[in-house]
Amino acid sequence: MSDIRTAGLGSIVKDMWGTGATGPQTGATGPQGATGPGGGPAGPQGPTGPQGATGVGGPTGVGGPTGSAGLLGPTGSVGVQGAQGSPGVTGSQGPQGATGVQGVLGATGVQGVQGVQGPTGPFGPTGPFGATGVAGQVTYGTVSAVKTGAYAAAIGELVPCDTSGGAFTVTLPTAVGNTGKSVTIKQTTSSANAINIATTSAQTIDGVAAPQGFSGAKRAWTFTSDGTNWYITSSYTV
Repeated sequence: MSDIRTAGLGSIVKDMWGTGATGPQTGATGPQGATGPGGGPAGPQGPTGPQGATGVGGPTGVGGPTGSAGLLGPTGSVGVQGAQGSPGVTGSQGPQGATGVQGVLGATGVQGVQGVQGPTGPFGPTGPFGATGVAGQVTYGTVSAVKTGAYAAAIGELVPCDTSGGAFTVTLPTAVGNTGKSVTIKQTTSSANAINIATTSAQTIDGVAAPQGFSGAKRAWTFTSDGTNWYITSSYTV
């Protein structure tokens, strides 16, 4: 209770008289105390100071004796290859060597495929009659009587004709189915009248349409079938 009262009194006095001047903050330094036991741990090293100026060099001393040679150091790595030099001048050509022995002949290659046969060309024009050869021995299947008018001949037949009374027509049998077989027509007189040779089914004689006129004194003509048409295979005078 006394402390509270004292505190309250101080406050009243303060309010009545105001705040006094502040006294000195620091008192006089007291005497140094005795040194304590061993010093504490060393503090960290301070930064290195700047290097001092280089002093003036002294005179060079007398050279000592040369020491013995040191050991040979390791071989250095190979240096980069230098650039290639320009090519030299080409030398003159040497003499030609001897010819070698001829090699063995190789095997014959396989024959190629035969090409397709081309179409048969057209028949050329009938050439002029050649000279009459020596008559050979001919055998006919039939020798008819001398004809003076139109007549149909048969395969293998010799047909004598007399046109002195005027021209007339002898018709050949069909060439189809008679390959290689012949018919002979003979002019028995010296008449200039023609023997007209006709065919069947528009078959041709030497590639020319029939009928065709044939004339000549004592002349004979043989017609041979190729299985389709007729050809004059001989013409002669007897």
